[in-house]
Amino acid sequence: MDFDQEPMKIFFKNFEFQQEIQEIKEMLSIYIFNLIFFTFAIASAVSLKITTFIKTSKSQKIHQTIRISIEYPILSSWLFTSSTSS
Repeated sequence: MDFDQEPMKIFFKNFEFQQEIQEIKEMLSIYIFNLIFFTFAIASAVSLKITTFIKTSKSQKIHQTIRISIEYPILSSWLFTSSTSS
């Protein structure tokens, strides 16, 4: 009797093993997708932060240029030519 049940035990153990492998594959695919998604999300956030910083620094430079040209009208023509060339 024990001999007859041995192939069934092997089959079910193999079937359970295949199910575990399938679950591991699904988990890995989800982890890989999340890793890729969050990598792109972090990269885009960093890119947006850098772009915002560059735009902010440029707008501050323009604001300083306007303020200086209003306060010192003698330098305004020189400042305008230097700010447009750079």
